[in-house]
Amino acid sequence: MLVRHSHYLRCEGGITAASRTSVTLKEKEKKMSEKENAVSTDVVNPLDIINKQVTDVDSGAATEDLGSVSTANWIPALNICYATSKSFKNSIAKPGEFVYGGQSSLGSVINVIALDYRLRAMHVDKDDFTFKAEVYHLSGSKTPASQDKVYQDFINAPVPSGCDLQVGSELLVYLPDSQQFASMLLKKTLANTGADIYKMSLGGRVVQLSTEMQENKKQTRVWYSINTKALNTAVVGSKLEVAGTTLDKSVALPADQFTKYYTIFNAPQAGVEKASESAPTRDR
Repeated sequence: MLVRHSHYLRCEGGITAASRTSVTLKEKEKKMSEKENAVSTDVVNPLDIINKQVTDVDSGAATEDLGSVSTANWIPALNICYATSKSFKNSIAKPGEFVYGGQSSLGSVINVIALDYRLRAMHVDKDDFTFKAEVYHLSGSKTPASQDKVYQDFINAPVPSGCDLQVGSELLVYLPDSQQFASMLLKKTLANTGADIYKMSLGGRVVQLSTEMQENKKQTRVWYSINTKALNTAVVGSKLEVAGTTLDKSVALPADQFTKYYTIFNAPQAGVEKASESAPTRDR
């Protein structure tokens, strides 16, 4: 009987089949060990890594990759804070203040330029106020909203149990003071305000928005209206002319950022936003 061990076993006629198997396994183990040692030797030189970093930065590859992580494919929302809002509960803003992206308060008076609009219809969950389903009618549509079959079918269809149907106008706005873009959804008591802001902004004119608290007669419900005021400031290069008024056309609109957000605004992705900052129905 042959016993397999580390040495070649010889018998009459040369190396046996068993010893060939042993030799093959040993050769494979040796080669794997050599490869592991070679790899570990290659990666221990820190200068190679450091010099490669310089090359990557010079080529722009590293900057582009790292920057893409924080570049979200959505538009931060601009809302009004209520006592029921997360921003109030998290001590970010006070009721009546504008909240940017749910993260920072801009105060109760802000300046905006409305750049585009779309109509938005939503099924909103009555409990957590999230958007369960939604459709849009874009400003660039070939037909008016009254003839948009998809839009009309949605707003006239039965509303799912546990949801409310909410319809409003949504603006793509630029905030010149902070040089940021945002989407501003105006519904219920603010539905008509969207048209006012958009008309005042035509030609790139800056519009001042300020909130004002409203109450019903029994003082059991509180909501905020928005006062609008067209300022004598507009974007650089605007062709807008206002009789009897000299416009200061000094607001620089970043073209690259505008292109990005304008493209996203006109290709909305359903279900990526929440209504958490908006006042619940009972507060309107």
